[in-house]
Formats: sequence, C-alpha cells, structure tokens
Amino acid sequence: MQFLIILAAGMVLLEDQIGSQMVICPGISGATAIIFSVLALIMIWIRAARKKIFSQLESGGILSGSLQKDYAKAQNGMRFISIVGQSLLIFGTDWTRIVQGYVGTDMAGLDELIILIPFLGWICTGFFFLYPVDRAIRESMIGDLIFVSEPVSSIWTRRQYLSFQFRFQILLVGLPLMLIISAKDLIETHRNFLTSEGEAILGGRMHELARLTPDLILGLSAGIIFIFAPVMIRVIWSAETLPRGPLRDGLYRLAEHTGMKFRDILLWPTYGVIVNAAVIGLFSRVRYILLSDGLIESLSDGQIKSVFGHELGHIKLHHMLYYLVFAVASMGLIGFSGYYLDSALDLSQNLTEIILGLTIMLIWFVVFGYISRAFEREADIFAVKVISGEFDRVGCTSPDCMREHPETDNRKRNQFLCLSAAELFESALQRTAALNAISRHTKNWRHGSIASRCDFVTEAAKNAKILRRFELKTWLIKCILILSLILCIAWGIMTAG
Repeated sequence: MQFLIILAAGMVLLEDQIGSQMVICPGISGATAIIFSVLALIMIWIRAARKKIFSQLESGGILSGSLQKDYAKAQNGMRFISIVGQSLLIFGTDWTRIVQGYVGTDMAGLDELIILIPFLGWICTGFFFLYPVDRAIRESMIGDLIFVSEPVSSIWTRRQYLSFQFRFQILLVGLPLMLIISAKDLIETHRNFLTSEGEAILGGRMHELARLTPDLILGLSAGIIFIFAPVMIRVIWSAETLPRGPLRDGLYRLAEHTGMKFRDILLWPTYGVIVNAAVIGLFSRVRYILLSDGLIESLSDGQIKSVFGHELGHIKLHHMLYYLVFAVASMGLIGFSGYYLDSALDLSQNLTEIILGLTIMLIWFVVFGYISRAFEREADIFAVKVISGEFDRVGCTSPDCMREHPETDNRKRNQFLCLSAAELFESALQRTAALNAISRHTKNWRHGSIASRCDFVTEAAKNAKILRRFELKTWLIKCILILSLILCIAWGIMTAG
C-alpha cells in the first residue's frame, strides 16, 4: 500500500511537469464521472468479494488461511482499481487544473493534497465496506484459537479498524511525503531568489552548481524529514515504551552484547492483529525498535529474542543507510540518464520525462526489491549469530550442529551457526507467518517467502560455504551501491566544473 501512495503522489508531480497529454474526459463533469465510476467499481468488487467469503463461512469447513487469502485478494483488487483510477483521473481529465484553478498553487502542498483526495477516498471507502469481512473472519477463528490455547484479543470496532488502516496504510508514508511536497512547492516559489543567492555565495566559476541550489536545499529538507520521520511514526502509531520486566531486560542485554544503540523499545498497539516487529530511524537518538502487541502475546521469549535479533541486524549492518545510498545513487543515475537523453538523443522533454518515470519505477521495483530481499536474509543470519551466542551458554541440543561438533576447532567455532539457534529463528518466522495467516510459500517483494528464508537459514547453519558465499554477495552489493554513489558525486562535480 505504501508503494501505491508514493506512486499516486508521483503521478501528481509528473503531471505537473508534463501536463495531461490526452484528456479523454474534459471539464469538471469528466473528472466527476471518473471519480464516481471508480468508486462504483470498487463497491461492486468488494460486494462480490464479501458475497464469496460469507458464502464460504456459511458452508463451513474452510480454513482461515484460505479466507485470509480471499480477503487479501479483495484488498489488492481494491488497490489496483484505485491506482488505475488515479492514473485516469490525473492524465485523462482536467482534475489537476480544476483543483489548481479553485485553490491556486500559492499554499504549499494544498493543491496536491486535494488532488489526492479522490484516491484516498477510494481506499478508505474500500476499507469501510471490507470491515464486515474482517470481523467475520476473526469471529470464525476465535473457537480454533481457544481450542489450541492461543491468546484471543477482542475484535476491533469499525472505527478502530478504519483508524488503524488510515494510520498504518496511509499516514505512515503519506505524512512525510506531503511534507516533502510542501517543501518542494516553497522552494519552487522562491527558486529564482535561491539561485541568485547561491550564485552570490559560490561565485562565477561554480555557476552551474549554483543553479542547483534549490535542488540541494530540497534534498537537505527531504533528508531532515527522513531523519525525524521515526518521531512522527511513533506518534502516528501511538507506540509506547515497552513495560519493564524480564523480557525488556533480556532484550536490552542482547542489544548491549551486540553493541547496538537505539532510543527505546516500543510496544506497537495493533489490537493484537499484527504479529511483527520493525526498526525505524537512521541515528541512535531517533531510532526505535517496535514490537507489536500480537508478537508479545503470541511468541515465546526465545522467539521474540530471535525477531528482535533480526531487527538489531538491520541496525548493525547499516541497512537503512544503504537504502538511503541506493535512493540517492539511483536518482543521481536517473538524472545522468536524463541529461544524456536530452543532449545526445535530442528527445522531447515530455518523452524524456515519461522514459525516466518508467525507469524509476522499474529500478525501484526490480533492483530495490532484490537488494531488500538480500538484506532481509542478512538480518536473518545476524539474528541466528546473536542467538548462537545465547546457546553457547546453555548448550546446543542438536546433534548435527557443526558449531558443537567434536572435530570443530575452537578457533573456527564462530565460522558456524548454531543449528538450534537456526531452528529457533525458523520457528519464530513460521509462527509469525501462521498467526498473520500468511502461507509459508507466499512470495513477498521486499522479504521473499517465509519458506525460502527458513530453508536458507538452515542450509547456512549446516554448510559454512553457503554462508560465506552469501556474505560475499552482500558485500559486493554494498560495494556497488557505494561506487554508484561515488560515480554520481564525481559526475556532479565534473558537471559543476
């Protein structure tokens, strides 16, 4: 969902740059027709999904996992209709010019926010009518949970459900994004002034670099927003400090053992719906590790430590910093490509913008997805290494563990992962997937499937060569990212010169 929010906002900014090339529904009547047609299509889609799921519930004998899949399909279909509707509204109607004609462009971010209201309205309407499905599925699961002695949370109300979806699905990305767009509008309004000030400060020899002053200020503004986004997320998600007790003390000892620093461990309230953890924040003073209430209630302390170790891995291995390097380097390389297309191939500005927009989406979907999946596995390995240290004190119970094998030299023990630690981490992943009603084999763009991650951790624990090859691969990925950033900086300096 967060990717769609970024894509929807990107369409608004792209249309502002190139304009609507083919208006198929002109005027306010055309825009209104698209808005209500998409809304009607979403309601028809959800009605059909509700009918199917309620029919399955009435017939009985349907596994909750199957119902959750149908529920997920209903959400995905709603999102797909919404993003297609957004593209039609932005590029096929006069909606942008209608909004800007009424509210103007003087108030930073206001026109973009109003332009996005139909898209956000479609999403919120979809969740409003999906709530009965979510409630019915949860009611059907209560008996099974009680039978196997699982904790049962009270079913959230429609208001709580909509509040959670809005905060988790929309505000998480939408608020920082709107702040960046507002900063962009302010900078564009004062572009000439900022450029002249840049020329006065840098002098004539760096005229080309001075022309980039507004863009540099925008980059700095986006960086500041990115740095303080965790504080906003803590407020948006109503997260509070994890209460003191043996679990919190054990997690802090684990963090101290790895040398990790962060601001706090937060309890993430989700009405028991989400069984997950997350780390947010680039710097220790604004870095938080979040553990959901569902995770705390449903997993053992050892499994929670495994999940916590995974989040520590993201910090220790500087994954968020490398994600930032990727973002800067990819945008820089896109800018270089745009300069080449404009100067060498003499393409029109509109065609260049379209090519670059499609390239950006392709790079982020394919390349970023690949890097993210590799980093998730690297964090998995780090978690097993941390838990391996825990098992060194109590002893590994697996007879096949190479770390405890009698023939293993004590100096080489750390080259192996503890197999019991790997099995504990695997159990945490599988239990998390089961409680979230996610199939082990369901592929995820950023994380990969649970099955593939579990298999890899086990294989890496049994075969040190697999572990070393993977560590070499992640090292190469990071080197390529750094070299790409250096290339972008060098190109920028050469261009300025």
